[in-house]
Amino acid sequence: MPVPEKAAEIAAVLRTVLTGRYALALAGSYAKGTADKGSDLDFFLFLENPKPYEERKRIIESIADAGCGMWISPDLKDGPWGGGMDFRFRGTPVEVTVRWIDSMEESLSRALKGEFEVLPATWTTHGYYTYVCLSEVNFIRSVEDPYGILAGWKARAAEYPPLLRQAILSEFMGRSGMWLENFHYDSAIERADIWFAGPIVTATVLDMVQVVLALNGVFYTGDKKLEKQLAALRFCPPELREQAEFLLSAPRDPQKLREQRQILRRIYAALEAEQRRLGF
Repeated sequence: MPVPEKAAEIAAVLRTVLTGRYALALAGSYAKGTADKGSDLDFFLFLENPKPYEERKRIIESIADAGCGMWISPDLKDGPWGGGMDFRFRGTPVEVTVRWIDSMEESLSRALKGEFEVLPATWTTHGYYTYVCLSEVNFIRSVEDPYGILAGWKARAAEYPPLLRQAILSEFMGRSGMWLENFHYDSAIERADIWFAGPIVTATVLDMVQVVLALNGVFYTGDKKLEKQLAALRFCPPELREQAEFLLSAPRDPQKLREQRQILRRIYAALEAEQRRLGF
């Protein structure tokens, strides 16, 4: 069965796990237009009154493939990113992110004011950026929005907020430059201590990505397919893309580790120059 038909069948079931106001949207790569044969089917379900856990579980079990390792969040409040309902439907992996409407309203309001947190999370490579809610609202495709909830959020998130840009640049420029002249990093390089040096480089690169996106006024869309997102930007230091494979490795060779740091220094200098050019 083609994905659009599956999405329609799944949507018809998802609306029955709640009562009251709700909105349902297609998310992930199918919403972004980047789906490939390995893509799962993602939904965002925003609600204010879910049915009890056992009832929700029975509803999802009625359509999930047998023995698929289904997961249903008991209270749908696993963190600021919401709860989840994961299962397979006729062979297709389905991930449903469930958010409470009032919680989403608060997250959006804070992000628009430039307030955010980076929270540890095992399922994402560098932490959960709470401002990602703005990006999500931008790219998700409405499936059902009978109360105009998504339409209102999309209007609020249509433009990149200046206060958020300033806040991201302030936070992540500091993080990007933290290790570049640090003597602990120096000694790790000379010892070829890849367990220390490797994570420093990876973390610095990922922090630099947030700076690049903010300088472009482009929302961060998540960990996956960053290479394509960076390639499409107006501004991106060439070495950040061209040297990505080298930077994201951990060579047990002091000379190569020194080369990594020099590349990071040049990228950082390019970020500073662009920031000055834009007047930030």
